[in-house]
Amino acid sequence: MATCPPVMDPVGTTLNVQVPNRGISRFTFDSLLWSASQQDVPVATQQDVYTETGVPVVEATFAGYNSCIFAYGQTGSGKTHTMMGGDGDTEKGLLPRVSEEVFQRAQTEYASKTCTFEVSFMEIYCEKVKDLLNSEQCSKDKYDSLKVRQHPVKGVFVDGVRKMSVSTWEDCRKLLQRGARQRVTASTSMNDKSSRSHAIFTLTLTVGETTRMSSSGRVASSQRTSCIHLVDLAGSERVSKTGATGHLLEEATQINLSLTVLRKVIDALVERSLGGSGKGSARLLPVRESMLTWILSDSLGGNSKTTMIATVSPSPDNIEETISTLRYAVKARSIVNMTKVNEDSHARIVRDLQTELQKLKSEQQDRTNDTYVLADQIKLNEEALAEVKRAALATANQHMKLLEEERTKRHNAEEEIKKLTQRLHNVQRALLIREAALKGVQDQESRCSLCSVM
Repeated sequence: MATCPPVMDPVGTTLNVQVPNRGISRFTFDSLLWSASQQDVPVATQQDVYTETGVPVVEATFAGYNSCIFAYGQTGSGKTHTMMGGDGDTEKGLLPRVSEEVFQRAQTEYASKTCTFEVSFMEIYCEKVKDLLNSEQCSKDKYDSLKVRQHPVKGVFVDGVRKMSVSTWEDCRKLLQRGARQRVTASTSMNDKSSRSHAIFTLTLTVGETTRMSSSGRVASSQRTSCIHLVDLAGSERVSKTGATGHLLEEATQINLSLTVLRKVIDALVERSLGGSGKGSARLLPVRESMLTWILSDSLGGNSKTTMIATVSPSPDNIEETISTLRYAVKARSIVNMTKVNEDSHARIVRDLQTELQKLKSEQQDRTNDTYVLADQIKLNEEALAEVKRAALATANQHMKLLEEERTKRHNAEEEIKKLTQRLHNVQRALLIREAALKGVQDQESRCSLCSVM
């Protein structure tokens, strides 16, 4: 995301920048917002910035993920205004808007669950870590920096920073205002109220719930923790433009050094995400070279859904800083973090087992249903087979009956033929007898005639 000056030409989410003597440079982002008035270009409000960047962070929080938003850019480009905002509800920045929405949604969506909120607010000033909610430490001109340590399981943490328990947004707002008043600022040639430190506001939401096992009736408890880091970085400075001298020059040097380390970490993470084989992918990330990158190491390249807001100046005099900021913002888009839901390992195992059990029950039910369906199908097939058998038997009986009738007809015909043959034989015998008799008569007549003649 980038907040765009009117001297540039946005086309969708692509920003075209006219660089003197170099032509046009194009930069593509996930979102592009204008913060300065220009003809035919709508001016983005603080609500628009929250909609583009704050809403996804709130959604990730309630899904159980860690998240982070940090504003990056040169001094005077609007980082603190974007993150902290100004006076009035319409000018509230991302930090109060995101925090307030988390409290409001937790009250409505998690009314039946146990929710706890913890807030911490720290700044990194000249590589010293100070707790902005510790009045005793803030009241001292010279103080010992809080130690940054690394736990083998919990990861990087600031030892000694106060985590204040709050229950309402109003309590959180008071702590936010109290810490903001303790930040180190100064007037420079480019900014009347320039932030001289990196501020990190952290809101932690822990949600506890109990689940009754359907099979055994036992109650299983689980916790899910989401952590939001909202970071207002000090701006990079060119001493020739800010006019910093003395103590301001020392502050500017420390700010630029920490931002240089941040850029080195971004370069290394980009190479790692793109699968390169260069130095960035082969060496360890240089996160310990700066307090800022060490504290935010998990947000930059670990278990966090991180959003980078690049703010740029509308002045043509700052074109070099603007191009540098946009280039690193484009690089940051290539970084891929591997995120996971933050929940107790035992609770995750129980949940996975419950899911697997439910899956097996569903499969068993499906198989049972398939068995019932198969039994019904077998029954239908048996009925159909019985019907076919009955039809076949009826057909066979019909054929047998016809065959028997045919046999009877044939037998009767044969008997009739026999009778006719016998009658023919009798007639032939009668004819023969009659012929023989007639011949005998003729022979006797012939003898009688001979005697008469004699």
